[in-house]
Amino acid sequence: MKIPSVRSAAQPNAPFGAGTKAVLDYAVNLAKELGFKTYQDPENRYGYVEYGTSAEIFAILRHLDVVPAGDLKKWDFKPFQPQISDGKLLGRGAFDDKGPTIINLYALKYLKDHNYQPDYCIRLIFGLTEETDWASIKAYMAVEGTPALGYTPDGEFPVVYAEKGIINADIIGEGQKFVLLGGEAYNCVANVVRYQEPYLTDIKTKLDQKQIETDLEDDWLIVKGKASHGSLPERGINAALVTLATYA
Repeated sequence: MKIPSVRSAAQPNAPFGAGTKAVLDYAVNLAKELGFKTYQDPENRYGYVEYGTSAEIFAILRHLDVVPAGDLKKWDFKPFQPQISDGKLLGRGAFDDKGPTIINLYALKYLKDHNYQPDYCIRLIFGLTEETDWASIKAYMAVEGTPALGYTPDGEFPVVYAEKGIINADIIGEGQKFVLLGGEAYNCVANVVRYQEPYLTDIKTKLDQKQIETDLEDDWLIVKGKASHGSLPERGINAALVTLATYA
């Protein structure tokens, strides 16, 4: 959890950024230390742990990337310096999805230590882009194929049988051109956006009336909402949507 594994610009040997490469290295090396057979994609797009000898794969699908931490001033502690409070582990990725990843890895170690012989080859897969475009698991599927069955300990832990989808779309219509920029990841509410013309003054006035925080920076209007995970958008304030809503 100390590794800030937010997807970022590609670097040599790190197609999804330095943070995701570092967390993949950590997870694979930990599994090796626990005595497991491991595999790390040569391009560092994914990795996995195996236990069992069957040709059929039972997949435990994990992800080690996290959504951006947002405005650090609004955190009660530093998100990448995990801590225990009231018996709970707090920090970015504690629940989604690093904590469940480690729990499943040690559950697998328990089976190995007790010489359990599974009917399938159990494969604990480390994905790196679940919070964005799934490029990591797409690369895995292209090389490794589809497992016989499995689950993902994410979301409603401990067992989830399906994942939600994400739509990446361009919204096009008639009207005057304007620029609206913002959002740090597909899978979280856009908490800050930048807007430029043609109705900058009017939009700022309307947002101020709605008590939405705004700022002026050169020729840009900065609109500040509230961050939230994409699975729980009702807990956030989408700065892009409240800005667009002033056109209605």
